[in-house]
Amino acid sequence: MKSAAPKISAESKIKIRQALDILMKTMIYIDKTNRLDRIDDNADSFI
Repeated sequence: MKSAAPKISAESKIKIRQALDILMKTMIYIDKTNRLDRIDDNADSFI
């Protein structure tokens, strides 16, 4: 009996993992820069 899920080669799994890793790092970087922008906006209102 065949499984419905397609078999993913080890090479493909590594590529997928690397792509997800880059995506996560990009998301974290964007999140950090957005927070810094908000802090800067708040700092302006205190002056």
